[in-house]
Amino acid sequence: MNASMQPADRAALALGVASLVSTVFVISGGIWVFFTMSPATVPIALVLGLIACLAGWLGRPALAVSCGAVFVLAAIIVVADVALGAGLLGVNPSTAFLWVGLGSGLLAVGSAPRDD
Repeated sequence: MNASMQPADRAALALGVASLVSTVFVISGGIWVFFTMSPATVPIALVLGLIACLAGWLGRPALAVSCGAVFVLAAIIVVADVALGAGLLGVNPSTAFLWVGLGSGLLAVGSAPRDD
């Protein structure tokens, strides 16, 4: 870990890791499934998780904010899919709740004041 990382950067890194780890619970199945992700949504969590990790590691708050916004947008799409009964994504609202949490966290840490 970079010794000069700001606390907000560490938080962005942790949120990225949380996104990556969340896919492990989905893939493992059984009693460890806390939410439903379809094969179409797992890459979203993986790619955005990697971007959030990169934002934290490199200390790029704009990248963290962008990643958080995309997480929130993805959550809105999931809610619309569930509400309209389309079932295109094959998920339930628990995925949206996870992504809203990750997205809002990234928006907050990306917008946090920094000690330069």
